[in-house]
Amino acid sequence: MVAAARLCVVCFGVARPGRSGRGILCVSSRRATSRPSPAGELYVSIRREYIARHRSLILQQSKQCGSGHQLARSIRCHVDALVQSEVGTLSSGNAIPAADNPTRGRHQALTIALHWVTALLVLVQIALGILHDQVSGAEIRRGVLEAHRSLGVAIWILVMGRLAWRVLGMRLPPFPPSMPRWHQWGARLSEWGLYGLMSAQALTGIAATVLRGRPFDLFGIQVPSLTAADIAWATTAQGLHALAAYALASLVLVHAGAAVLHRVIADDGVLDSMLPVPRKARGTRIHGSQSDGCGAGDFRHG
Repeated sequence: MVAAARLCVVCFGVARPGRSGRGILCVSSRRATSRPSPAGELYVSIRREYIARHRSLILQQSKQCGSGHQLARSIRCHVDALVQSEVGTLSSGNAIPAADNPTRGRHQALTIALHWVTALLVLVQIALGILHDQVSGAEIRRGVLEAHRSLGVAIWILVMGRLAWRVLGMRLPPFPPSMPRWHQWGARLSEWGLYGLMSAQALTGIAATVLRGRPFDLFGIQVPSLTAADIAWATTAQGLHALAAYALASLVLVHAGAAVLHRVIADDGVLDSMLPVPRKARGTRIHGSQSDGCGAGDFRHG
């Protein structure tokens, strides 16, 4: 029993025998020498936080364990699971090297909100564009076109705000180490491509409207004619607007498809990093087996 307790102290900083015979919890500053650390100093800090947060549960569990070795194996498994599931959230600002982060940490709340608001508006905008081509009533078409035009301007303003946030205040969590370099560059190009196409959509749409030389409605307000009619340039702007719409819809599909593949196949936290509601951490509740040495019981964290 003394040897098992020493194993706990040296490897995990978990317990040491007291004079009364009960396990007294402690946190050792010594680092395990027989077991490589999955995340270096970060692993040590998470281990200490785990023990501090669940001191009473570990005490209760120690009474049910057959030996100190069994308790040590149980805590090791649960700390390892905590490192795998929360290594990106327990560190300050997700500022950890990609090599130490098996899954991607979450984006900032403002980044997530801007992403999903933009996605919703773009989907509505695409639906309005399709609806405008399908309806036949002149009055309905005029109303749909005004809504499409106004929403396009709103999206352009939102994109400008996102670009400012992207440059000045946005913090990007590192890509997971399993993600190839070419895939990382593809993700970056996709992001900037979406910014560019959304901006181009709004600018070409407004240009096509203004170059017709007629008053138009925007957000329920009639805007007077701003320039003389130039049908040739208006037609060119309208053609570019349609072309950019197809390109934007295609890139949105690729972007969404890649996110789903990251979740279904890779499961590397890329999609989870942008979900409005955090996904329940893997390893929150772990049931061990005799084969993996985690059969000493069940701990919860959080």
